[in-house]
Amino acid sequence: LGAGAPRGEARELAALALGVVAMGVHATFGQLLRLPMTHVMTGNVTSLVLELLERGRSVAAAERLALVIAFALGAVAAGLSASALGLVALVVPGALVLALGAAAPAPPRAAGAAS
Repeated sequence: LGAGAPRGEARELAALALGVVAMGVHATFGQLLRLPMTHVMTGNVTSLVLELLERGRSVAAAERLALVIAFALGAVAAGLSASALGLVALVVPGALVLALGAAAPAPPRAAGAAS
């Protein structure tokens, strides 16, 4: 939000920053009150920070850090692929989802369910 930023851009960035703060507050209270997560990565990052602040280095914090790093690497890879390949970049993840879905075992049937 430097002095040289156009007025509309500054408003957009301020709105974005407020949204990020709101997500952080939402995630923090959800974690502190032990509510079910209604968000994913915001919750993972918030949990990581809380675990590091409360317990320092712990197994849970290390596992959460690995999850956040893996997500960040995936996001970077997706961004680079989309930039270089456009929509073609969706072919590999789409094929992986289809293959995993086909290989997954069928869920167990509920007792008394119709065949």
